[in-house]
Amino acid sequence: MNNQPSGPSSEISGIVTTIQRYSLDDGPGIRTTVFLKGCQLRCPWCHNPEGINRLPELYFRASKCIGCGQCLEVCPVEGAIDFSDPERIDRQRCTKCMLCTEICPSGSLKQVGSVMSVSEVMNEVVKDRLFYEASGGGVTFSGGEATFQVEFLIALLEHSKACGIHTCLESNGLAGKTVWERIVPNLDLLY
Repeated sequence: MNNQPSGPSSEISGIVTTIQRYSLDDGPGIRTTVFLKGCQLRCPWCHNPEGINRLPELYFRASKCIGCGQCLEVCPVEGAIDFSDPERIDRQRCTKCMLCTEICPSGSLKQVGSVMSVSEVMNEVVKDRLFYEASGGGVTFSGGEATFQVEFLIALLEHSKACGIHTCLESNGLAGKTVWERIVPNLDLLY
């Protein structure tokens, strides 16, 4: 069993919303769930609306803001941050440079979604191998909709199987037949 992915597909990149460890609800056993950004649907009941947009986004949580003004000091665009607006961010002016997220001491400004390579994701996934082996768990790919980033997903599935890790996919099922034909050989479970 390999511990690290290698080869050209290990450097394919995608946008990951988050990686959740010790998940007990996304398949059998203890799992690591990798949430990928992007979805072709806009369901009002979406469980992960931060995963719908395919690009990294800037989120603001008013309840965490302490009003320190450090975000104003680093923002390169005048008027992109407005303390008189309850939403705080003028989305038309914001360039998504994310400098405000780096300086915000309270975490009220947060980047949702990061570009990661297959090898970066797999480096995180293999850290939990002992949990998978002890519980019959593995890795689950979710979203948004994981098939929205099909090349990234397929490379992640291939590398997971090469590492001997059980794979699960949570999907809305809207990918075409040729996509499913490429996904299924490296998939142990579909939700």
